[in-house]
Amino acid sequence: MGRNMARTVVTGTVAASLAHHRKEAGMTCAGLARATRRVGREVDARYIALIEQHQRAASVDDLLVLSAALGITPAALLLHPDCAATDPVRVVDGAKPVEAAMVWAWLTAQRSAPFDGPALDLSALAGLSDAEIVDAVRAAEAAAGSPAPPWDR
Repeated sequence: MGRNMARTVVTGTVAASLAHHRKEAGMTCAGLARATRRVGREVDARYIALIEQHQRAASVDDLLVLSAALGITPAALLLHPDCAATDPVRVVDGAKPVEAAMVWAWLTAQRSAPFDGPALDLSALAGLSDAEIVDAVRAAEAAAGSPAPPWDR
């Protein structure tokens, strides 16, 4: 089999999210491939289909091009489209699940990593409950014109 064949939590999430957002945009894999060409780097329709079928892993370059072609942020491809804010999400294989809202806040640079490991100093968030952090993230995204997380669509 080809490169990047590891089936991980992330590749499965990207597979589901890419298929969801492509269909939501009314595109076929061929249509999305044409849209990526307009962005500046074509991702072949067969490769897009393999990503969606969880047969290939998308590179960081692929994620950026595909999200630009779909008019969404790369973060939108990294959370399952059907998750709710309180759903448990695994960031990486073997990690403890955390609430999807915490992962979204991390992916959109609103808080430090939601799992054990190195974290950023975000002392401004000290003392806030998870719900208050989620509300602050939503307010910041709305003010910045950022996309809503999957559960707010």
